[in-house]
Amino acid sequence: MTTLLVLASRPAAAQAAPEHTVSGTVTDAQFNRPIEGATVAIGEARTVTDRSGRFSVAAPRGTLRLEVTAPKYFPLSTPLEVRDRD
Repeated sequence: MTTLLVLASRPAAAQAAPEHTVSGTVTDAQFNRPIEGATVAIGEARTVTDRSGRFSVAAPRGTLRLEVTAPKYFPLSTPLEVRDRD
């Protein structure tokens, strides 16, 4: 099994809504190749990466858990703080 690597961008503030957009790319940590079809979950929201390993998901403000799973890879789980831009 190989380890996953997730690069997430800074959340973008949504207007007049308590949610933000978290986006990023899931890659193979050993070979730095994008992982297509990985499941990305942030709180209650879930999505699947595209062929370039990219994802975008709405998430509420606060400290949440980012979880990524993909066949043949170790799962990844890490805390993620979603906040308003400075």
